[in-house]
Amino acid sequence: MIQSKDDLANISNSDYEFECLQQFLIYIASKDYQKALPLSETLRKLNPSNQMFQEYESVLKQRLSQIQQDINELDEADDDDDSGISEPELEDESSDEDESDS
Repeated sequence: MIQSKDDLANISNSDYEFECLQQFLIYIASKDYQKALPLSETLRKLNPSNQMFQEYESVLKQRLSQIQQDINELDEADDDDDSGISEPELEDESSDEDESDS
């Protein structure tokens, strides 16, 4: 895996493309779409004739947009739920102690 600029200097273009592809697939498999997107852009630039990366890039952008929309909707629903519900009141613990002492 490429971890530094020195690693980049020591590999050929095909090795670099392979490393990017390998990391891209790891991110896709783990559903880490935010990290996969920049790699899809890099892979598309390295191999512009490969339509798969253009398609992946488009799909990843759509998926990330959908995830963000889902998060926003959940936040709004959570805010709506919080506005109409009051917290249950806790009983005063000192009154419990008084009753047990009697």
